Amino acid sequence: MTGSGKNLKLLSMIFLFTAVLFFQALPYLPALPVYSAELFYPLENTPDFYSAPEFGGGEVKRAEEADEGKRDLLKEAVFIFSGMLYGFEFKYIPGDIRRNVDEVFEIEPIGTIKWGDPKLSIRGSRSEENRVFISFSYQPDESMKSFIMYWSSGALPLVGGKGEGAFLPGFKGKEDAVRQGIKEALRTYMRSREHNKPRKIEGEFVFTSPPVYSYAAGIYTASVKLKFNIETVSRYSVY
Repeated sequence: MTGSGKNLKLLSMIFLFTAVLFFQALPYLPALPVYSAELFYPLENTPDFYSAPEFGGGEVKRAEEADEGKRDLLKEAVFIFSGMLYGFEFKYIPGDIRRNVDEVFEIEPIGTIKWGDPKLSIRGSRSEENRVFISFSYQPDESMKSFIMYWSSGALPLVGGKGEGAFLPGFKGKEDAVRQGIKEALRTYMRSREHNKPRKIEGEFVFTSPPVYSYAAGIYTASVKLKFNIETVSRYSVY
């Protein structure tokens, strides 16, 4: 082999080696997930409608009752899928009787799926005992990949919690149960990290899966699994 041929082969090997190192250094880009959740209404407050193939579609019976019920279910699906995709910011001030401090727990969505988004679909419905279950799914697009990658980090702690809410407010009762479960998960996590009660905790969290609901005697119970990113912990001054 001539000198120029050897040089060309060497350059080719160097280029190939560099390309391998470059692609190995790239972060793993996961396929876009499809979020799914099966939500329910107790029969005493059930939207009576047929399975609908797409968000907002389908024929209904007893239109007024069905429309109201379906809006509540869709509102719940938007809340859950937004929380799985974008997550929430939170502020928590633990109550402290000695310091005359009232408890404050606030959450704000980082992003929200828009009402009528065609990527949100109703896949079907079924009845079981005293409940009707409706299956929903949501297919994110490429513009949402940065949020998915951010929350897929294994460095963020996974924590669970459980809360309760009253049945009569409908979706609001379920949301109250979820909020209580989030707060309990946060308290559980922070107890293992902070020996003294903090003045304020701020950060963000995401649902790692849809809340799991149960219903009995007029009470909703919600079990949640979350990933937390604790950004700031403010402490009381020591005198």
